[in-house]
Amino acid sequence: MTKQVQKSSNKTTLIFIIGAALLLLITFLVGAFLLISNLMISRDDIKSGLLAVDNISQVTVEKGTILSLTVEYKKSTGYEPFDPVYDTSVFELVDTEETYEAGYGLGGDNSTRTYFFKALKEVNSTKIEAGIYRSWEPTSKMVQDAVTISVK
Repeated sequence: MTKQVQKSSNKTTLIFIIGAALLLLITFLVGAFLLISNLMISRDDIKSGLLAVDNISQVTVEKGTILSLTVEYKKSTGYEPFDPVYDTSVFELVDTEETYEAGYGLGGDNSTRTYFFKALKEVNSTKIEAGIYRSWEPTSKMVQDAVTISVK
């Protein structure tokens, strides 16, 4: 009789341990999901309340604002966008979006790369530059957009 009680007690303990482990695992997974979903910025969130700064030379924005800057280029002619130049303590690059439209004849293709930046802290004046270059002409970067930004 003692052996039966001991076996039953061992089974109960094992079931309890497995149940507790599963509960901890589920709690961890739910917590991780909530943390990640709060840290990630969705593309829809980026595009709502978006301020496009293309062809604007100077602008003032509030901290937390999402800015977009689009570079246009013709991939078939060898052009590629260069990484934007900006102060990483003031802006965070939160997303990029590429489009490509094949073209034939004189016009050729049309490509764009849009950069999405989030303003992180207040600053009187800083600049974001974006543009294109050809790999065989490394010193000939063509800045297409250079915007001076104040963050309040």
